[in-house]
Amino acid sequence: MKRLIDLIFKEHISNQLKVYVDDMVVKSKMDRGHTNSLLSIFGVLRRYQLNLNLEKCSFEVRVSKFLGFILTRRGIEANPEKCNVVN
Repeated sequence: MKRLIDLIFKEHISNQLKVYVDDMVVKSKMDRGHTNSLLSIFGVLRRYQLNLNLEKCSFEVRVSKFLGFILTRRGIEANPEKCNVVN
């Protein structure tokens, strides 16, 4: 499955799309660019007749958890829930 996703989304991966197995994050610096990125990715999904699990989808999110990390406009941050204080 990973090879298939890498192949069909090759134009988007690294630029505006991060993929891990079957989890995907679309990123953009500007709202307008984000809308265009989503439309392009939806076009690829439609072309290859792939469906999204709507229960796992979130849109217009400024801060999100992904693979145990916190994603923000500043970048990837450590998840405080996963960090322990070292004495």
